[in-house]
Parts: sequence; C-alpha cells; structure tokens
Amino acid sequence: MKIIAHRGESMDAPENTLESFMLAWERGSDGIEGDFHVLKDGGIACMHDSDTFRTTGTKAELAKLDTAELKRLDAGFWKGSEWKGAKVPLLKEVVDAMPEGKEIFVEIKDNSNDILFFLADMIKAGELNAKQVVVISFAEDVVGKAKEILSESKALLLTGMKYEEGKGLAPSADELIRRMTRINADGIDCCACQEIDKTFIDSIKNKGFEVHMWTVNDIVHAKKLVEMGVDSITSDCAFKLKQALAGE
Repeated sequence: MKIIAHRGESMDAPENTLESFMLAWERGSDGIEGDFHVLKDGGIACMHDSDTFRTTGTKAELAKLDTAELKRLDAGFWKGSEWKGAKVPLLKEVVDAMPEGKEIFVEIKDNSNDILFFLADMIKAGELNAKQVVVISFAEDVVGKAKEILSESKALLLTGMKYEEGKGLAPSADELIRRMTRINADGIDCCACQEIDKTFIDSIKNKGFEVHMWTVNDIVHAKKLVEMGVDSITSDCAFKLKQALAGE
C-alpha cells in the first residue's frame, strides 16, 4: 500500500510547486500527485485551478498564458514568507526532479491528449520510466486514451462519491466496474467517503481493478482504508500519515 503526496507535501509547502514535491521526496513519499493544464504555447503547467488567482494572487486563465508569463508569477508567497518566489513548475521540471523508483500521479485537468503525447515522448526518449506514471482523470475519454497512448502506464478513473440513506453509495461498485471495463482502466481513484466499506472495495478488486483513495488526512480513517485493502492513499500530509501508519 502506497502513500501519495497530494500536490506534494501541500500541508507544509505551497501546493503543486517543486518545493512541495521535493519536500515529499525528501520525506520518503512513495509518489506525488499533481494537476496539469496545457498553456497557449504548448507548455504544460502544474496547477490545480484553471485560473491562477488562488495560488499566485494574479488573475489569469492558464489557457491564455504562455510559459514566460507563467514563470513571472509567484506561487509560494500565499503559503508564507519563506516560500516567496516559488514558481509554477512545468511537467518536465517535475518529472526531471523525480527520484528513481517513485511514482507520479498525473491528473489531467483540461482533457487534453497533448499531455499524454508529451509523457509518451519523454518515455520514448528514456527521460521517464513508463512504470512511474499513473494517469488520473474524471474524463473517461482521457483515461481510455491514456491506455492507448501509454500502454505500459496505469490509468485510473477519478470519481467522487455520495452516500444517501436507503440508497447507498453512488456511483455503485457495479457502475464503476462497467465504466472501467468500457475504457480499459486499471482502477479507480476515489473520493474517500466515510461510508465506503470492505464490500465496496472487494467488489471492485475481485474484478481485477485497483482501488486508490483521495484525500485522507485523518489517521483513523487511513488505518481503516489500509485494513480494507486499498492500493494507495493520497494525502496532504503524506509524511505524517506514513509515520503514523508505521507506528512511529
């Protein structure tokens, strides 16, 4: 079972920056998760929102920025003065900083196949190991395309979860299995709803699919998920969670 640093060590460092990812590597995370958008000049920016305001203080749409304009933004000052000057990284910069044997969960935010082809080119050039890449997306067509373009990498269908009394979890395990089968996904990356139980997880895993969970910062909840057999947990405080799970 792996612990994945959500946008890096984002509880302690500014999310989706090299500083946050490097802190995750230094602290021994099994992998990182980052969000990616294509810029107007073809560069691939690491940022959760499609607008830059929340993490840079400058209001602009990523799709209308080029790389030079992006690099003028400060993505660290909002987290604290010690992070002032941190930049929004490009996908290549994040990949180049990855240690051997670690994973990157690449969330594709704008449904662009350009990101998939970029990753494929890096793999072909020997700059990235296909086994280090896990593509995640809420868009079924992106996940399906990822399995075509990056056949040796895993691709997971992101899904939110709701629970209604008398109706149970939605989407159901059966619905998710149908969707994953249709697009050849390797598994789901699922919102860690408190009502998810072992029956739900086993139903999916027994069909050969993986079950990953986001975003879990509570140790009690994390321990329950580990006991139920999830494949990974994504957390804002990956280091603290990993220490607690190891009993340190």
